[in-house]
Amino acid sequence: MKYPSDVFGIPLVLGRNDATRIVDAIRVLWNLQASTSVGELENDMDWLFSGFFNPRVTGARLRRLLGGLPESPSVRVRFLSSPLVVRTGSSVLVTPEGRAIYDLLCRLLEESSDDPIGIDSVDALGVIHLVYEGYRSVGIRRLNDVVKLLGGDAEGLRLASIGLLIFVLVNGSESRDTAICRPLEGDERKRLDASVSRAVAAFADSLSPRSRDRTHFSLYSGYAVTEARRRLGLTLGPSPKQIYISQHHRPKVVAMVARELRRQRRKPPTTHVMTAFDELVTTYRAERPTLASLGVSHENRIATARLRDELERALADD
Repeated sequence: MKYPSDVFGIPLVLGRNDATRIVDAIRVLWNLQASTSVGELENDMDWLFSGFFNPRVTGARLRRLLGGLPESPSVRVRFLSSPLVVRTGSSVLVTPEGRAIYDLLCRLLEESSDDPIGIDSVDALGVIHLVYEGYRSVGIRRLNDVVKLLGGDAEGLRLASIGLLIFVLVNGSESRDTAICRPLEGDERKRLDASVSRAVAAFADSLSPRSRDRTHFSLYSGYAVTEARRRLGLTLGPSPKQIYISQHHRPKVVAMVARELRRQRRKPPTTHVMTAFDELVTTYRAERPTLASLGVSHENRIATARLRDELERALADD
């Protein structure tokens, strides 16, 4: 086994004064960024990995977190640099590496009066492993979530997302040429969103009548399309600007729609689902003049009838 020659840039043999200054600086920086004193290592690491160093945190939230950091005092301490800290504007953020080093150096300073102090190679490996496990746990969690989504083991699709998938199939959007293209013009966007929303709402309301905010069905910012895309990946097309389901993927999507409708807490009778399907188709056809004017209407009525039969069989087989 090859042992490390340093720990995140900290040499294994370190002057006592350098170690003390690193500990003091990290303590001050931590108090600023966490608005509290240094706590238990496990709790502090969980806090870091749930916020600043969580790969699931959106860019917008991360910007808010970083923007909320108070201004840090001028810190000029030897060895206190990346990856122990991240400098962002006038603030300095202590990283998981920095928080772990703080714990190790505190312990070594308390246990011995030696100068210089030595970091045992086993301790070095322990700190590196601790930080590795932290990053791995949040990283693999993201991967597992995506695998669950793609495998259909995650929380069920909402009815609006299921309705959107049926809308795409009914519309005959099976290639780039027949994809639902999201227009750039504001008025055209509104017209397309309104037409799609009415058809999707007809399906969802038929199965579960209640008040729904139709802005959530928008092709631009609504959950209906983003939730479906997270679950299906490239099955809805490689570009977010074009939505389609190829003939190759059609059986998979129909089977998934049936499976989602048969989840334990849902399970509407097949007759109710088919009524909802018919409501969507009726509303879709009323919107066809608008969709045609936007160049995104491609329904083939024979194909729609075949789709209805396929869905009914899939529901019966489930």
